[in-house]
Amino acid sequence: AYGVDIIIDALDRHGLLRDVMVVLSAERVNVLSVNTRTDAKEGTARLLIALEIKRLADLGRLMDKVGQLPNVTDVHRQLPGTH
Repeated sequence: AYGVDIIIDALDRHGLLRDVMVVLSAERVNVLSVNTRTDAKEGTARLLIALEIKRLADLGRLMDKVGQLPNVTDVHRQLPGTH
């Protein structure tokens, strides 16, 4: 298994975290940690999710599925040493 951090930027909404977790669960991804930050003034949310995947080849498909969720504006991998 491979440890990967992904960052999800979105317009904040009720149920956003739940919807992301449903996608990750359906893909049988092991979630190691979740950090969420919201900006009420801007109405945005940023989720940093540490996960474990079986094959790196699955990462692109997984990020595409998360990116299709309502209000999600960007999904990208956080490389070690970056923010």
